[in-house]
Amino acid sequence: MIRCVNCNAQLRVSGILTPRQLEVLGLASQGLMNKEIALRLGISTDTVNNHMVHIKDSLGCVTRLEAVVKFLEEKWGVKEEK
Repeated sequence: MIRCVNCNAQLRVSGILTPRQLEVLGLASQGLMNKEIALRLGISTDTVNNHMVHIKDSLGCVTRLEAVVKFLEEKWGVKEEK
């Protein structure tokens, strides 16, 4: 079940991540792979990998999926109830 947490909330992750990291995470949340993100942003896949490592560390996430879920929960103001 999904409920609205705060539909008008600003992303908390935006205060933690750099604008470029938010851009990378946003593209990852659209299902793009690191190579596709690199091509879209004109950077190397190594740079994208580095961004993803720092994103996960900054958000306290272990996996890419966990970081994407946290990003999308905050973006849409919803959180899965357990």
